[in-house]
Amino acid sequence: MTIPSSTGPRNASSTRCKPGPSDRPPWIETPCIASESLSAAAGCQVFAKLDLLQPSGSFKIRGVGNMIWQTVQRFADPSRPLHFYSSSRGNAGLAAATAAKRLGQKATVVVPEMTAVKMMARIKAAGAEVIEHGVSLPEADECARALAAAREDAAYVPPFDHELIWEGK
Repeated sequence: MTIPSSTGPRNASSTRCKPGPSDRPPWIETPCIASESLSAAAGCQVFAKLDLLQPSGSFKIRGVGNMIWQTVQRFADPSRPLHFYSSSRGNAGLAAATAAKRLGQKATVVVPEMTAVKMMARIKAAGAEVIEHGVSLPEADECARALAAAREDAAYVPPFDHELIWEGK
């Protein structure tokens, strides 16, 4: 499935009697707090966004999660989940896994062989299948694209290079 540029999510609640998991985005609003030490060093007031509180532990879920959420809003059939394929060495894959699970969908993250065992375990714990492929991220990404292209119910989610990801950040 090719995911088009943004036109905004469709109103999924109009097609269901009860709200489902895809009716809310997979990220949360996190606080932004003033940092006294950074403000003093910079000579102006500096705020820190606490995205470590996100369900995936990083800001990546706002971008990757936005792409997955909008895709679910537009294309998902409540009786048949979509399957999202992404490539990553870390937080983007964890964000894809977390977002898909929170939205009741499936995810596979293709990681290069050099990916830390701890990160692969975190991605699996978040609900995704992990496939090790290639020695570099471009090789893993090529595999993720091919896997998604081979399925009718699948969508490829790049780690950073798509308009819907940019909108979410």
